[in-house]
Amino acid sequence: MTTNQVVISQLRKAISSIPLIDNHAHNILESYNPPAKLTLVSEASGSARDDAVYSLAHIRMLRYLAQFLGLPAESSWEKITESIKEMDYALFCQTLIKSSGIQTILIDDGLPNENCLDIVWHDKLTPYPNKRIVRIEALFESIISQEEDFTSAFTDSIRKLVDDPHVAGFKSIAAYRDGLDIDYIPDDDQEAQDALIQSVEEMKATGEPYRVTKREVIRWLVNKTLSIISGKGKPIQFHTGFGDNDLTLTRSNAALLQTLVRHYPDAYFVLLHSGYPFARQAGYLATVYPNVYLDFGLAIPLLSGDGQRSVLRHLFELCPTNKLLWSSDAAFYPELFYLGAMQSKDAIAEVLADLVSRNEITYDDSIRIVERVLFKNSNQLYGLGLDYKELDSGLEPNTVDLAKNSAPPSLPTLITSLKIQNIKFVRLVWVDYVNLIRYRVIPINHFTSVVGSKLIRSFSSLDSEQLAEGGISIVQAGLGLVTNDGLPPGLSTSGDCDLKPDFSSMWKPTYAPCHAYMMGRFFHKSHDGGAELDICPRTILQRVVERAERQHGAKFLVGFETEFILLHQDGSPASTGAWSTTRKLQCGPVTNCVHEIAQTILDAGIELQLYHAESADGQYEVVTGPMGPIQAADALVATREIIYNVAQKYNLQATLCPRMYSHQAGTAAHVHISIQSAHSNTPSSHPDVPDLPKDLASLMSGVLAHLPTICAFTLPLDASYARVMDGVWSGGAWVNWGRENKEAPLRLCGSGKNFNVELKAFDGLANPYFGLAAVLAGGITGLRDERTLEMRDCRILASQLTEERRKEMHIGTKMPTRSIVFEPETEERSNFLKEWLPDDAWALYKTVRKFERDNLYAEHSRDDYGQKIPKEHFDHKKWSTLFCQKHY
Repeated sequence: MTTNQVVISQLRKAISSIPLIDNHAHNILESYNPPAKLTLVSEASGSARDDAVYSLAHIRMLRYLAQFLGLPAESSWEKITESIKEMDYALFCQTLIKSSGIQTILIDDGLPNENCLDIVWHDKLTPYPNKRIVRIEALFESIISQEEDFTSAFTDSIRKLVDDPHVAGFKSIAAYRDGLDIDYIPDDDQEAQDALIQSVEEMKATGEPYRVTKREVIRWLVNKTLSIISGKGKPIQFHTGFGDNDLTLTRSNAALLQTLVRHYPDAYFVLLHSGYPFARQAGYLATVYPNVYLDFGLAIPLLSGDGQRSVLRHLFELCPTNKLLWSSDAAFYPELFYLGAMQSKDAIAEVLADLVSRNEITYDDSIRIVERVLFKNSNQLYGLGLDYKELDSGLEPNTVDLAKNSAPPSLPTLITSLKIQNIKFVRLVWVDYVNLIRYRVIPINHFTSVVGSKLIRSFSSLDSEQLAEGGISIVQAGLGLVTNDGLPPGLSTSGDCDLKPDFSSMWKPTYAPCHAYMMGRFFHKSHDGGAELDICPRTILQRVVERAERQHGAKFLVGFETEFILLHQDGSPASTGAWSTTRKLQCGPVTNCVHEIAQTILDAGIELQLYHAESADGQYEVVTGPMGPIQAADALVATREIIYNVAQKYNLQATLCPRMYSHQAGTAAHVHISIQSAHSNTPSSHPDVPDLPKDLASLMSGVLAHLPTICAFTLPLDASYARVMDGVWSGGAWVNWGRENKEAPLRLCGSGKNFNVELKAFDGLANPYFGLAAVLAGGITGLRDERTLEMRDCRILASQLTEERRKEMHIGTKMPTRSIVFEPETEERSNFLKEWLPDDAWALYKTVRKFERDNLYAEHSRDDYGQKIPKEHFDHKKWSTLFCQKHY
């Protein structure tokens, strides 16, 4: 792919998530009634209409509609209409609008057709209610038929409509009736009003239905409307440029409105349809007059692809992008909403991609331009007050991508994509054995030179991985250093490995412009064979996920609840207040910090489901949505980085310390897991939850059986066990599960097809890759053995049960009070670990954790009198907690 094609692809994907406001359209027909002669993309009438089928716009339109309907690209108009007729009409309309991304429509209901649906009906098509655009000629014609004093009636109507919240603005079709060379007349010009009255009376005397066509009538209507709406904030739209053969093209040039624009500086003018073929003239007016805006509907989709791009280039030549508005100009046929939206998105992407490729604008500039043109400009001009909410990211199933390339991207394409996005530095990241996030910052040019020329697939590669063939050299001991960079016994300072970037993990931090994060995986150097490094935590998780899919046909989705505490630099909590109370989100720097954390998570491409205040002082929680396990672990690392960095911006310290305050709730990283396999639709017939899927029941059984061992990775430090106890919503002292029981370490959530389990025994000290690998490995043993879930649903704190009742419920194992790393090995534990954790990794993990614990004891082993404290009397949880406040 060329650089320009890469940018187009990137922009198309980004634009697919940008919502649209349709600032000019018309009512649609009450039922599907395709025209005998195709007129969707032609303004021709009579015999000239027959030629429309030979236009490039017609040919292109067929491809868009065919792909929307899931038909072959070469499908005929007859095949397309047959497919549409088979659909429910209302559902067809709703699907078109949803696929287009249109949030609201400003509807000019002055286009006469008795078979059209009213504006209220259209509200079922859009997320927000639609509003009316009042066509002044149609309004006046309706008044003439009912009122004798038609000048006063028209004036009163405009004044009322200006204050009507359901009216967004006004419109004139003077271009069709007499032309846009409209003279200015003062509001009190009696001579002009007399000329109007005389003209109307003469027309009425003929007995024909009254139609506004005379210059003196149009002049008075337009000037009167402009004088009333001036300063009121509601714009008036003018048809400009091409249309059907009812207009004289040379008199529809928007430049003819210049006199009126000058005389009504407090009235907003919207020049419709880009003024084509006078687009440059229209763009000039929007450039030099602050009250002129320019719409480019109708030109898209009536022009060919090249024509659409040419018009946009003409508009972008001079016109400020905050003056451009999008519309579909759809009328009668709902397909026009879709065609206008999708072809506009494609044309904008292609035009802006060219500018980005030539370094005239940045990629981020292009996104901001599209946001303004498609949504924000109309939202502001018409005072709609809509919230800007991105649509689901990625191309929708019905999105037309004519440049679609199903082949995976090449490494040069990915590098080009980084440069297009103005990435100048790459932060290549790994998480070590003590859960420190470490990285190298690499300038993009050097990064390009070290990553090689192609993507590779290693032994445990997943389909989603985009792993470069080359990387940067890191000492192997870099995985095993402790928080003070101490080297545990047995580790050597010699021996390097390669950290290779996974491009699929890339995200951009808004707090560090021009930087991108990527997770890496460790490999032996090429002269040592170049194989995966067995002790790499990310590789270990990847192997577990790959084995589950290969051996058991099981796929997992994982989401995290990340709790954190914000502190002032002196260590005092940044806020106080109870769980979920608004007190903790009152206006101020702390709340601004939390909001920015949330927004930065979204900007990183991570699904944020919600955030709220937690129970402890200064404590908050962000909940991120379900992803594949590798992606979820990567997202958790990103979330932690975002929390730390954004807090620092506000001169705050963020900590993941499991228990800051002995009298308040602790801080965790609860993990939610769901499973999909061949047994997902088979009920387990569990006596308490009969519809619990068989595979999830087996997974739960496996996790519960190995939970004390799993905790060595999910609750790695002594401080972790200061949180896990009875009565503080942390899971309690017994291994058990409960449906919606927040005092059980394993909580069953949801129902039906939405079951998932939440493991509460997981905190912010855990390396996400080790922790998740351990949990899933435990679950996989349950799948392998097809274990039944014998343990009963515990709805209360297990410690409150009698010993006899616990035995009846198959609850017999206590949660650990410290990591099993410091306990003697058992055969069962050893066998479980060998299933998923390489011996070298387990040996290193134990060495690092013991070394870290010994260091903490050595540093604080003397009491206030200088006497040595015996190890058995040393308060490991207290000192571990203080240690965690500093480092996590």
